[in-house]
Amino acid sequence: MEDSNLLSIDHRLGILPVRASIHRFEPAQGIYYPGNSVTSKLVIKNTGIKKWTFWVGYSVQDPSGVWYDIPSGPVTLYPGQTSAIQNKSWVVPPDPKVISGSYKVRMAVWNAKPEDGSAIRLAYMDRDNSFSAFNFSDHFSIFDTSKWMKGNHRTPGTTARPGLGSFQPKNVSIENGRLLLKHPANTKNGGEIQTISPYTYSFGTFRTNMKCPFLPGTITTLFTYQGVDYGDEIDIEIWNDGSGKVIFTVWKQEISKLTGQSVYNNTVSLGFDPSTGYHEYRIDFYPDAITWYIDGIEKDRFTDQSNFPAHAMYLYVNTWWPNWPGWEKYIPDTVDRYAEYHAISH
Repeated sequence: MEDSNLLSIDHRLGILPVRASIHRFEPAQGIYYPGNSVTSKLVIKNTGIKKWTFWVGYSVQDPSGVWYDIPSGPVTLYPGQTSAIQNKSWVVPPDPKVISGSYKVRMAVWNAKPEDGSAIRLAYMDRDNSFSAFNFSDHFSIFDTSKWMKGNHRTPGTTARPGLGSFQPKNVSIENGRLLLKHPANTKNGGEIQTISPYTYSFGTFRTNMKCPFLPGTITTLFTYQGVDYGDEIDIEIWNDGSGKVIFTVWKQEISKLTGQSVYNNTVSLGFDPSTGYHEYRIDFYPDAITWYIDGIEKDRFTDQSNFPAHAMYLYVNTWWPNWPGWEKYIPDTVDRYAEYHAISH
């Protein structure tokens, strides 16, 4: 990016003729994971009339609004001189500390070392949504037992309406780069996996690329869950009947354990039959909103921050038979049916 008066902030430092502009700005792009170096580049120009040692700063902002500042570095320039490329790198924190999603990049030039507290910023540039950072993206070449465990318990229910079947480890398998969760023929059992400690999360983006089974009376999900009765939870629950219905819900422990209800529940239409192909299902949870996306398109948003989950949650996917009123009419198929996941990312 070339020089422009729009890109330069000219500070006249009293009688000191120190000025600088940004000649080129190349913020990092792409996708990064824990331990990766995220490198951005800056070229600056001394637009003043005095030889000066400038300081180049680099900061990135995560999707929750937290800034990470990288130590600045000096570059000495004569009047009119343009610097060499200044490479600055930030290392993605170890999983599961990183807040996943899109990051903002800022690079700046200062008249002195900014860490000392008295420096003046001479010029800076930002790039929103510059790069993305994720804790992991599992494409299921193997079943990673260091991160996931298979469900082995009764499916959800209540005292009045107990679960109709169970999640069984044998219903979870890996085949040709896909995670398969099985509805065994002639049963109301299903399959489930969840992350294990320390892989619990609060803010971030949670995504999966999956294809649902066609099996009326069942649902397929992506959700985060605290792991206790009526605990914090954010859900995508897809009806496996070809209708394209999907339920978005939020549970907050402090409220839900008293009411037995979610704090948010909305049913919308996908606009397609989720059993006919793979689609991306996504939950973004950040301090200002919980947002649900289908194939990158926003479908719903919840902004009542007083009812946001406040506890770290595990990440789950499953497929199962709810014991919901009116669903008693559905019966199992005579052949196995599968929910298929190509990838799960956070």
